[in-house]
Formats: sequence, structure tokens, C-alpha cells
Amino acid sequence: MNLPDDYIEHHFKDNMLPHPVVIHFGDVYQWTVLIQWYIFGYYFTDGWSTVFKDLKLRIGDFLMFEKVAEFEFKLDLFLEDGMRVDPEEIGNENDEVIEVSSDVSEDSDSESENVVPDHEVITKVTRDFRFPIPFAKDCEFENVKSLRIQVENGNSIIKKLRVEGSGSKWRYAIKEWKSCMKKIRLKNGRRYRIMYFQREGKLVFSYP
Repeated sequence: MNLPDDYIEHHFKDNMLPHPVVIHFGDVYQWTVLIQWYIFGYYFTDGWSTVFKDLKLRIGDFLMFEKVAEFEFKLDLFLEDGMRVDPEEIGNENDEVIEVSSDVSEDSDSESENVVPDHEVITKVTRDFRFPIPFAKDCEFENVKSLRIQVENGNSIIKKLRVEGSGSKWRYAIKEWKSCMKKIRLKNGRRYRIMYFQREGKLVFSYP
């Protein structure tokens, strides 16, 4: 990968290159690569192919590097549409997705009329979604490790809960939430009725 000459010369003007540097991508990934001068400029070389494969980089992706120590960089990755990529969402093709056939959907639809969720809330769902605190408290998410998430009469996916904050300000979210939204086809910015069925450990999203 070619690097801007001015950027490298500014940050490394007192240091000899080539030199290995460490790249951090959130708390999930860390790589060591080499910055080296070739005929036409500075490049990331040894180790960069691993970064490329791990991030599944494509044409149009945008990388932003911030120097955080003498030979360390923090990396942010943005897709072509400007969406920032969460490091925890990289490489999650192995999620358990359960297809719901049309026959099962009809049965589920008839049963849902008679089944009352243990808890429910109507709220806006975004790419940075966190469960409302009163809802999470009522659902006792502090005792839950993973959930089956489903759009009404659609596919379901099993995901782990993520805890954020401290003390009385705990917030609960779904790990790899953006990829989850895509797989079960939730729309960003839309209001949903979220129903929690405690015995099944299931969350169902439906239009209010």
C-alpha cells in the first residue's frame, strides 16, 4: 500500500526507515508491518497482505491512520458509502442463521396471536442501537449471554450480548449488530416493536 510522502516524512523525519510499525484496529486486531521506501514512494510492505486479508478490503474502502505512539498507528476503516466499520464485525461469516420456511412462518404467525411476550418496547433502531435501560432491566439482561434475534415471520440469528458502561449506567447491545441488521433485514432509523420471550431467549422485531 502506497503512503503519502508528506505524512511519512512529517512523522518519521528523525527516524530511519525502513522500520516496523504496529497497526491497531480497535481492541480486536493488531498487526506489525514494515514501512519502506521504493522508487516511487513509501509503502507498507512485509505484513500488509495479512492486514488486507483480515479486513477484507475492497476498492472504495477508506483507511484513516492516526499515530498514537512512536511506531504505532490506530486504524479506522470506512466503507465506500461512508459507514464506519466496527472491528468486532470483521469476519463473522460463521453466525448461525436459521431459515424459516413458509410453512413454519404460517404456524408461527397463528401462534403469535396467542403468545404474549414477557416484555416489549417500541423504539427506534439504528446502527448504533443500545437497548433502552428500563427494557434491559425488565428483561434481566445481566443474566443473559446470548439471544435469538428474529424479524417477525423471518430469519433468526443467534448473537451474544455486549455490556457497556459501569455502575448504574450499564447499557446492553448486540455484538456485531450492524451485520445482524443486514442479515435479518432491519432498516436503519425505523421504529420497531421489540418483543422479548424470556423462556425461549428470543427477541422478535416487528412493525408497531
